[in-house]
This record gives sequence, structure tokens and C-alpha cells, in this order.
Amino acid sequence: SVSLHKHDYLIYSVIAWEHIDAELFLYIFLPILLFGEAMTLNIHQVKKALLPSLLLAGPGAAFGAYLLALVAYYILPNNWNWILCMLFGSILCATDPVSVVALLKHEASSSTSTMRLTYLIIGEALLNDATALVLFAAISQRMAGYN
Repeated sequence: SVSLHKHDYLIYSVIAWEHIDAELFLYIFLPILLFGEAMTLNIHQVKKALLPSLLLAGPGAAFGAYLLALVAYYILPNNWNWILCMLFGSILCATDPVSVVALLKHEASSSTSTMRLTYLIIGEALLNDATALVLFAAISQRMAGYN
């Protein structure tokens, strides 16, 4: 029998992750993560923060994707076409405020305004990710139509 060295396990692990199905993340891991976050939320605070979160996330993610596409098209030296730049922007437009949310959750018991801000940021982050995913799917389908 052949003994494996420690770095061999790392190589096999990287190879396994390179060939993992992308749908696995969407249909297995993502719902688990969303469910874990949703279980900690107060439904009344979520209802109060839903409309402002929607107003921040939808147009904010689309505008962020557009600005990032402009940077990729005019500043980066890649010579990408506009659709590819928009796809790039849709990937990078989703922000992840993990450290801010952790700090606000720690301070959330101190005041009502801090709790409202916490739920606004959490709601905006979740909806921002969803908007970015929809943008990516729409732009990638558009790209597939060009090929």
C-alpha cells in the first residue's frame, strides 16, 4: 500500500472542489445558510425593514453592477465586450456585511434604533445577494444567446 503525505490530501481536496457541481451550492448549501440566518430573525422587525431593504437592494445592486461593468470596460485592460463586463459586475456587486452585522447584533440589545439598523442591513444583504444572482442568471443567458 502507498502512504499519502499531508500535501497529497490537500491536492486531492482541491481537485474534488474544482469538480463540484455548481448546482450543489444553489440547492443544498445556500438554503441551509439562509435557513440558519432566518431562524435568528424577529418576524416583526423583518416586516418593518422589508420595504427599505427592497429599495436599497434592488436598485443598489443593479447600479453597483453597472458601475463595476463601466470600470471593467473602460479602465481594466481586458478588452472584454460589454456583456462580459456586465457579467463581471453582477458577480462583484453583492456585498457581504458580515462584520458590520456581527457588531450590530452584539449591540442590538442596547437600543431600538440599533436593532432597526441591524435588520435593515441584514435584509438588504439577503436581498442584495438575490438581486445579484438574478442579474447573473439573466446576463449569462443573454451571453449564451450571443454564442
